Amino acid sequence: MILGDIASALIGKKWGTNRFIFSNKTWEGTIAGFFANIVAGYFFLSALQEPFIILIPMAAAASLVEVFTQKLDDNLTVSIFAGATGQAILWLVSIV
Repeated sequence: MILGDIASALIGKKWGTNRFIFSNKTWEGTIAGFFANIVAGYFFLSALQEPFIILIPMAAAASLVEVFTQKLDDNLTVSIFAGATGQAILWLVSIV
């Protein structure tokens, strides 16, 4: 999560020109955070030997929550929603 925050802040401040209508965050920063979360998630999931099927949905959930969170602490909401997304995907895969 911290890698996504750093990437989105650096890229968003340096090259971010396209802001969301409802937020002061940029598309460029959000996309950078998404890919940084995928990279970090790859190494984390490799170490834990977890299935990679949860990697992209968790990164997407983290990026979306980061964009839409305005008044709450986004470090709390991103962790909760990304973790819940990963658990939901694992649960769905286990029942199929």
